[in-house]
Formats: sequence, structure tokens, C-alpha cells
Amino acid sequence: MHHSNYNPEIHHRRSIRLKGYDYTTPGFYFVTICAKNGSHIFGKIIDKKMVLSEYGKILDQCWNELPEHYDNVGLREYCIMPNHFHCMIELLNCDLQLRTPLYEIIRALKSFSARKMNDLRFVCDNRKSRSPVWHRSYYEHIIRHSDEYACIANYIRKNPERWKQHRNHCM
Repeated sequence: MHHSNYNPEIHHRRSIRLKGYDYTTPGFYFVTICAKNGSHIFGKIIDKKMVLSEYGKILDQCWNELPEHYDNVGLREYCIMPNHFHCMIELLNCDLQLRTPLYEIIRALKSFSARKMNDLRFVCDNRKSRSPVWHRSYYEHIIRHSDEYACIANYIRKNPERWKQHRNHCM
């Protein structure tokens, strides 16, 4: 008989979601997604500007294609960094049945991009198996007013300039 080391008192995943909040609610959301193990796979910062790798270009493409898959998604500020991705997503006010929750949109972005990146890895690196691209969870923040929106948009835009100060931090 196999004994699991799982202990629900110790091994529980804390939800990042605001309890009771409807994540299909129209509005703006700030999201940060980190690469698995903080790997610098999306490119590098040169002269305070992000230069995308092939994997970074795949992420950029998948991000920009999200509105083709989801009617209630508006893309706002975003920044691909060497080991993470910052973005602002607007969930648009649309027919209730067409609304998609934020976490489904993030799951799709991670899934679409990881599949394409692993296809490229498989061909270029002759790997026989797929590797995780993304850290298991992500950070989210509900943007509640215009001052906060402006501050976060500025943070995203200036992220590459501050890379040396925050090199080892994912968020």
C-alpha cells in the first residue's frame, strides 16, 4: 500500500482570490505570472530594454491572441520580462453568458503559450518530454480606481528599466 506524505494541515494551497468576489465582474485586473523556477527563458534586458527570445515572442503572440478566444477580454498594459510577465486585463461588460472568469483567461494564456514553447523546445532541443514553463500559481490584483490604474501601468512600463534592482525577484 502506498502511503502519501500529504498532510492537509501543512500542505494546503492558499487561494489568491478575494473570497466572495466574482472574477467575471467587468473591470481592470493586474496579473503577474512567473516562469517555473524563475528561469530566464523569455529574453534578456539590454540597455534597459527587453529583447525577446523565441519563447518571449510566443508569449507575446499568445497574449495578443486572447481577444480572439474570449469576447470579454480587453488587453491593456503588459511587459514580458526575462523570468515573468506583467499584464493588465480588462474584463469587458458583455452578455452574462459570454463572460469568462479571470482565472480561466490566465489558465488559457499559460496553457496556449506553454504548449507552443514546448513544441519549440521539442524540435530545437531534441527533448523527448515536455517541461513545465510556468510557476503553478500567479499574482492578481483587482484595480479599483484610476489613480491605482495609472500607478500600475507606470510600474509595468518601467519594469525593464528597474531590472538590475529587481533581478532576482519574480514580482
